[in-house]
Amino acid sequence: MPDRDLFKAKLDEMGVHASESLGQHFLIEDSYINTLASHVVRGATVVEIGSGPGNLTEALASKAGHVVGIEIDKKFQPFLEEVQRQHKNVQIVYGDALKTNLSRFKPLLGEMQIVASLPFHITEPFLEQLTSLPIEGATLILGDEVTHEVQQTPDSLNFGKLSLLAQTFFDINIAASIPRQAFFPQPRTDANIVNFHTKSKKEISRSRSNAIFARLFRTARKNSPIINEIKQAVVDFGTGGTTLGKQEFHQKNRSTVRRELKAMLQTGDYTGNSQHSKRDGVVLSQSHALDLIGRMGLPEDLLRRPFSTLDNQDIRQLTTAVRAHFG
Repeated sequence: MPDRDLFKAKLDEMGVHASESLGQHFLIEDSYINTLASHVVRGATVVEIGSGPGNLTEALASKAGHVVGIEIDKKFQPFLEEVQRQHKNVQIVYGDALKTNLSRFKPLLGEMQIVASLPFHITEPFLEQLTSLPIEGATLILGDEVTHEVQQTPDSLNFGKLSLLAQTFFDINIAASIPRQAFFPQPRTDANIVNFHTKSKKEISRSRSNAIFARLFRTARKNSPIINEIKQAVVDFGTGGTTLGKQEFHQKNRSTVRRELKAMLQTGDYTGNSQHSKRDGVVLSQSHALDLIGRMGLPEDLLRRPFSTLDNQDIRQLTTAVRAHFG
């Protein structure tokens, strides 16, 4: 009996059916399960997102020092309890992975890895969650469409916020392809095992454009204007991307730079003209921000909007301008 029939019979026996609303498609072919498990560092703590009936959990447990399975669907509890009886290094947590503080599972010593087979609709928020975790990286099963999206360049219509997020915070490697027939239920597309190697803060800060994008993602909930966050990223970076030299820029008081930006936002002048305004009795220079804005060529309405409101077309425009200006 093929693996698919065995797996279906196992679910039917327990009266369990995969949930379409939760995007449940379980990897059932042993060869691909073993390929995925081969990416686990022996002895590491592995956090598995979406343990389901536990067939992948078992493979991870045979190599990892400790496995923490996060499962939102309690109907799989009988399966996972059996896995726990056979593998004492498995812990199961029932809940939504997007609402779970995954960092609490990091061991005092050793490495923590993330392994997940993600529904499309949670890929972006889950990657956002990964950017703040103390991990070296994650191994994810992604559908073909999502895999292609995280690799796109801004000149492609498929480039969007997910593409920018992935490329800003991770080095991406496609480790293996998985045919749709290896899953139950069978999804619409084939899939891939994708390694996301986390870039350190130091690595991100080496690129001025990545430093800007990282700040935009990390401050998205503030709903402040994009120009505000770009300006602060430039200040934090230190070289400024302005007409000032590095030493002169460092000598300039940061509070003064922030006041100048505030004045620029109040006047609404992004034309690149060298103007000065007097606010609260202080003569304010707009040269740094105006030079930056003028050379990037971004429209005023985009710059005034919060990053969280941008659609994929806006993201492509912003990404192209920032990368062209900062490299």
